[in-house]
Amino acid sequence: RARGGVSSARSSGVNAVATHVDRYSEDGLREAVGTYDTARTAHRPYAAQRFPERFGEAPNYGWSQDKARQYSVPEREDFGAFIRKKAFDLS
Repeated sequence: RARGGVSSARSSGVNAVATHVDRYSEDGLREAVGTYDTARTAHRPYAAQRFPERFGEAPNYGWSQDKARQYSVPEREDFGAFIRKKAFDLS
């Protein structure tokens, strides 16, 4: 069982769509993400929606909606400079 109880979601076909070796295809992507959203929400629903003041409330808020909202707003823009000061090499 995966950490957080999403093992059934992981085995729902998302890995086949998200893991690519020497190829890339979006075949089945929407369906697999929808399946993952449903399975993940059943195991670990979000307590709150991200940025509802900007996007409103989604009736079926899941992982894909959360990630789309998360990446729509720049966050921690100074993170690269911060870790470089801590001697991390990002090259």
